[in-house]
Amino acid sequence: MQLGSLRVLAQEAHAQTLADEAALRRKEDESTRQQIEAALSDLFNTPVTASLANQRYHNFPIIEADHLRFTFVTGGDMGKQLVFLDVCPRCNKECASEPINHLAQLGAVMANFEPDNNHSC
Repeated sequence: MQLGSLRVLAQEAHAQTLADEAALRRKEDESTRQQIEAALSDLFNTPVTASLANQRYHNFPIIEADHLRFTFVTGGDMGKQLVFLDVCPRCNKECASEPINHLAQLGAVMANFEPDNNHSC
């Protein structure tokens, strides 16, 4: 085998691996979108249609629904928890709220957004 052909084979194999990883991530993101959409629909007792924002927050995809941004965060023993994303009033960086458990809580968080305890300006 010639060095040039080995180089080409290695580059092609690497490109295929990257393509496979991207396809898997898109599939996982779509699954997460569906999970968040279902969680929003259940919590708010109304059908919710969400779309992927093509961004990530701490390794989870960001989902947009009615111009609001949500994602999951991991909460130790609590597993994945739904959070609302907004801008920190002190440092202007996007950050997560405390976990959202019902519609009134989302309204309260939106009215007076405060980041969760993990955020540091």
